[in-house]
Order: sequence, then structure tokens, then C-alpha cells
Amino acid sequence: MKYPITGCGRPTGKSFRALEEASFSNIPILVSNILNLCSRIDKNNTDATSVRALIRASFSLNETILFYWKELSLILSERNNSKVKLTSKEIDSLKGRKVEIKKGKRVETPIRLNFLDRVKSTLKIYSKLWELNYGIDYKNAGWQKLDMASKIRDRLTHPDRKGDLDVSNEEYNTVRLASKWFIDQQNEIDRLKKQRWAGEGAVHICGSGASESGERG
Repeated sequence: MKYPITGCGRPTGKSFRALEEASFSNIPILVSNILNLCSRIDKNNTDATSVRALIRASFSLNETILFYWKELSLILSERNNSKVKLTSKEIDSLKGRKVEIKKGKRVETPIRLNFLDRVKSTLKIYSKLWELNYGIDYKNAGWQKLDMASKIRDRLTHPDRKGDLDVSNEEYNTVRLASKWFIDQQNEIDRLKKQRWAGEGAVHICGSGASESGERG
């Protein structure tokens, strides 16, 4: 695949190889965990422990993919011959910081965006660097499921009242559909990269053992 950098093919160098190896070596493990957990849950609807483990594994996969998008964007943007230039605000967003000038001095302050805001900003920047005609449809049911799943994950991660660790069948299905939607975005981006830059086919990073709807009855 030809990458959007003048006179440069596939990104090379220690930083890129390390990123690729770390990110994509973890993905099959996480996918396997998710599919095994789904199978176990479908056989035993009352397995609340497995449901909570599934939610953690699903968001670990999402965060791994998001980390790859972010770090590859930084690698591409820092190359002097990159065709597309990011603004300082876009770079600060990728690096999770706010930069201000106070009393003539440059001051960096760490910022912590929530998961959905990081998805929005990172995908916008990633698509810009690759010159892709891609944008998130925020009215899409998949994005709405991701929003709901994120709230479920937050509740399980920081329980503060009785019942916060309980997960209903509806919430379980929500997380499965949200995870499927997120993976579909990765595959759609790969397809658009192939279409825009030609070369290798899309790398489908995750299969699915679920039905087309991904729901459990």
C-alpha cells in the first residue's frame, strides 16, 4: 500500500514497527477472549461475571484500535515530507495536552478526554492524514450503541451504588453491537485506504462469531 507521504512507501523505522507489533499482536488475543466469552454467556445467561469480563475485553479492543490510530497519526504527522499538515491544536489533541503561553512561557497541561470524544477527534485527524472521505454518522444506531456501552463500562468500572455491577441482557446486547460497530469502522477505513491509495486489501482485524444482528435472544 502506498502511504500519503511524498516519496515514501509503507512507514518504516523502529517506532512504526514497534507500534504495529504491539497493537496488532494484542488484537487477536482480545478478539479470541471476546468470542470465548460470548460463547460462554450464550450458554449461561446468568453468568454475570463473564458479561462484565466481556465488557472489559470489548473496550480493551476498542482502546487498542484507537491507540493505533492515534500513534500512527503522530508518526505520519511528524515526518517532514508528509503531504498533509496537522494544526498545532490537532497535534495537541492527539498528545492529550493543552498548550498555552503564560508570562511568555510555553505551558503544557495534560487533558483527559472521555472515550467518545477521543474517538471523534482521532478519527477526524486520521481521516485527514490519509485523505479519506470518511466521517462518523452520529445518528447511526451503532454510534448510539457505543455511547450507551461507554456509560455501561463506566458504571461497572466505578460502581457507587447497589446494583451498579448488574448487567441486563439488553445491556449485554448493546455492548456486543457497539463492539461490532467499532470494528466495522476499522474495516471501512481500511477499505477506503485501499480505494484511495491502491495496493493491499483491507486488513479485517476481527471476525465475528455472532449472528448478523449480534444480538442474544
